[in-house]
Amino acid sequence: MIITCPNCNTNYQIAQSAIGAEGRKVVCANCHQQWRAKINAQKIANKQSDKQEKSSKQNISKTVNDKIFSSEEELELDKEFAKQEQIEKQLKIEREIKPEKNYNKEQQDKGQEVNKDNDSGAIEEQKNEQNFGLDDRLNVKNKKTLNKQRQKTVRNSPTSRIKQHLRIWLSILIIILLSVGIFLRDIIVEIFPQFAKIYTTVGLEVNLVGLEFLDVQTINVIDDGVEKLLLKAKIVNITNNIISVPPIIIEIIDDGGNSLIHWNVAPMVKNLKPREILDFETRLEAVPKTATNVKLTFAKETK
Repeated sequence: MIITCPNCNTNYQIAQSAIGAEGRKVVCANCHQQWRAKINAQKIANKQSDKQEKSSKQNISKTVNDKIFSSEEELELDKEFAKQEQIEKQLKIEREIKPEKNYNKEQQDKGQEVNKDNDSGAIEEQKNEQNFGLDDRLNVKNKKTLNKQRQKTVRNSPTSRIKQHLRIWLSILIIILLSVGIFLRDIIVEIFPQFAKIYTTVGLEVNLVGLEFLDVQTINVIDDGVEKLLLKAKIVNITNNIISVPPIIIEIIDDGGNSLIHWNVAPMVKNLKPREILDFETRLEAVPKTATNVKLTFAKETK
């Protein structure tokens, strides 16, 4: 018998036994169209026109698209039909068990395309995030480099150099002034007596009298069978003026700095010329045994 593809009208010659009484699903080898071939429909077509069957047989050999199967090709076609029927039975069983999962091939393809699009979108987004992070790091690095260049430019500018030199010279001047104020404080107080309180506040001693004690010595001696303490020192006028010598206060102290005995001694000379040196000497009886040091100061003049 002859079957014809309903899509491309290609004719095929096949045994009726291969189709069967119920018909069979076949596939066109030319356009891959599937349809169900039936013997009854073919018999009716043969009864209606025997001439058409004869002409169709002639067209089989003349038409370029017509195909005639050999026995081997019919066996292969039977195998293909058997596979198709088995696949259809499995599909029917699956549809009965899980009708909700009956997705066609187009939907699956669309789903795969969507997944591919999502995956590609996620990859692109990840790349964009990586590029964004890289751009941020580059921007931070560029900003740091730019700031360094700006700072270097500012430091090398003429105005900045002048300011740096001014700061250096100002620091040097402050150091010089502090040194002069500390080491020449006696002369400064002599010229500006009001500065004495400032030096006293910061803990610097100021010689307001203009006289100093040098080479202070203490010697234990026996005088007329009595043990006495001999005290020697030199009084120096450290100014360029004539200074009147005030009374001298002698104080005996112990290890803790506590005063044990103190008394006043009048100097032998009332005035000292500039840079003049006066020898001073006195003796003390009944010195306490706990005495360890002697302190000499000038009494304040009372007007």
